[in-house]
Amino acid sequence: MIRKLLTVLTFGTIALAGSLAPAAAQQYPPVGYVPPPHYDRTFRDFHHVQGWVTSFNGFDLTVRIHGVGQPVNLHQGTILRPLGLTIVPGMLVRADGYFNGNGLFVAEQITLIR
Repeated sequence: MIRKLLTVLTFGTIALAGSLAPAAAQQYPPVGYVPPPHYDRTFRDFHHVQGWVTSFNGFDLTVRIHGVGQPVNLHQGTILRPLGLTIVPGMLVRADGYFNGNGLFVAEQITLIR
């Protein structure tokens, strides 16, 4: 009786431990990844783009990511970090925000990397 109980407990513990094993490491896109314009979760998911500023004109910013220009749109509420940052071509920046339906990235925050 005790032997049966120990056998059941042992195999039950092994089965339980196997089911609690960590899932495979989640694959994340590379830094600076830009989803295609037809990305179906537009406006719902926050993303970031990181790259070199090639041009800046008021609220329109272009960031070079892997040799391709990504248009970024700033708005009145866009936060610039560090505070008082003046964006100039040649800066490495990270923009946090979302993609609109036309492939334009709308930035909620711009952070200077270097």
